[in-house]
Amino acid sequence: MILVVLLFLWYGPLSAKDIGLTLDQRSDTVVSAVIATLGVIIFKGSIAVSVNGGPTYDGPPFDSVAAEELLFQTIMAPVAQELLYTGVLLSLLIVALGEQKEDQTFSWNHVIVLAIALTAFSHGIRFGLIYDGGFQFTVESFLFPFIGKLVYAWLRLSTGSLLFPVIAFSLSNLATWALPYLLS
Repeated sequence: MILVVLLFLWYGPLSAKDIGLTLDQRSDTVVSAVIATLGVIIFKGSIAVSVNGGPTYDGPPFDSVAAEELLFQTIMAPVAQELLYTGVLLSLLIVALGEQKEDQTFSWNHVIVLAIALTAFSHGIRFGLIYDGGFQFTVESFLFPFIGKLVYAWLRLSTGSLLFPVIAFSLSNLATWALPYLLS
């Protein structure tokens, strides 16, 4: 995914700042971004604890497989997915469907809902050998990413950067892994 984003930046119509690759934050949004980030962490952590007790493994909670998965879910997945979905896809749809390119801000409209729905739909489809080579769509796998992506899109367009969406995604994934172990 990161290679796709890099190729897009090299050949695509948007700049790095257009897709949120900047550390600059709109100063009037930082406090609300911190509150939203904490809200996502609490929400996802609560779901992980209450629904199924969190991730389960045959071995100890932090064996090498669990540690590798934890690192992937807290570093690679947030960076790659937010770059592609909340950065490139959202910005492309904003430009393609008639929204302004400069100084993107959050407003509830069809473009943002479409980008979020496409992202959540890609999470809702399960396919592969476990489904006899076919695919399956689950509402749960659509709904939870949809709710998270609502917040991540708001964070991205409110702050002007992917920094808060990546932090929120990363720390909320950490919460879904760590809270069940800490509370058990």
